[in-house]
Amino acid sequence: MNPSEQAPTTHPAATAEHTPEAVLALRTNAAFSLATGIAFAVAPATLGGWLGVSIDGWLRLFGLGLLGHGVALGWASASATPKRWIPVNLAMIAPYPFAVIGLIVAGVIDGDPGRLLAVIDAAVIAAVTGLHLRAMGWFTNPRRPAAAALSN
Repeated sequence: MNPSEQAPTTHPAATAEHTPEAVLALRTNAAFSLATGIAFAVAPATLGGWLGVSIDGWLRLFGLGLLGHGVALGWASASATPKRWIPVNLAMIAPYPFAVIGLIVAGVIDGDPGRLLAVIDAAVIAAVTGLHLRAMGWFTNPRRPAAAALSN
């Protein structure tokens, strides 16, 4: 090899652990977590009023947790192995839309503005869950029922 030539290197984007789908899923979730976290951390009383609850301290704490979640996802998306973080994050977010629906049905989230916000929030997280499943190859793996149904 000529001294001016460098040995070929593997760019992280070319590896199985660093896929554009994984980066998109994590960054989309990070952006939504950061935006929601800021809203809850800065205006818990307003959001609590819309949701029909008076738990400002808990809502602020929830917001701070979402901020941490968003920062962690941003870090994971920039790592050399973002795809490894997909199942971990998926385990945390996948049940969330069902929990929100349960809170609405149980009457904990009261008032039309709160219910509307909760449904929008649950829908966004459901879509982000879909991005995570796509990043894991769930829709394209022929051994998965969803992939088999889509190919027929």
